Amino acid sequence: MQGLNPPLKKILNNNPTAKITSFTICRHEIDKIKMRLVKAFVDTKDTKIYYHLYLLVHLDNGKTFQFEKNPSINIRKKNEKAKQVIEISTIPQPITMLELLEKTKEIMGNKYLGYQGHNNNCQLFVLSLVQAAGVLTEQHRAFIKQETTDLFHGKPLLRKFSSLIIASIQSKGGNLIDDKPKKNSWIKHVQEYSIKHNVPYREAMKKAAATYKK
Repeated sequence: MQGLNPPLKKILNNNPTAKITSFTICRHEIDKIKMRLVKAFVDTKDTKIYYHLYLLVHLDNGKTFQFEKNPSINIRKKNEKAKQVIEISTIPQPITMLELLEKTKEIMGNKYLGYQGHNNNCQLFVLSLVQAAGVLTEQHRAFIKQETTDLFHGKPLLRKFSSLIIASIQSKGGNLIDDKPKKNSWIKHVQEYSIKHNVPYREAMKKAAATYKK
């Protein structure tokens, strides 16, 4: 697979023939500060809790890796503990991690790379991974999928900035493509402006542009 950066190549090269034996689908509540930023762009009465999804991939050599999608696809050693999980204890036709990624790419097509908070996000990636392994059920789909229509419908500006906000802190580890995460100085500037002037995020978004320097 082309476009792999050195850290991810190392992970795959160190486990070339290891077969995936089971999955753990994980979700945890998105950081409340990030969601306040997202909802601050518009007047909304949306009080739903939104979750970040990732998949723990267990190998027959005893290792476990965390697959997730933020600004880009990321694979790393397991380092988080989710409170809400679903175990998939058996993979009928065990495959390697590289084979899983290749099958997932076939399913996702041009959405495999890139990120959009409303329609190309962590949940779509996890859903596609489980589907690629041939173990997706309606129970898994219901656990993974979150209805975001109320949050994003008719709000193109929110769609644009939510992708930056929710994905503003990129996970450490091996990114799928060889890119370097960029610090979102605009988000940081708005946060600092809000604190300094003691104004809500939405108001800071409107006023902070006058003092923002790239």
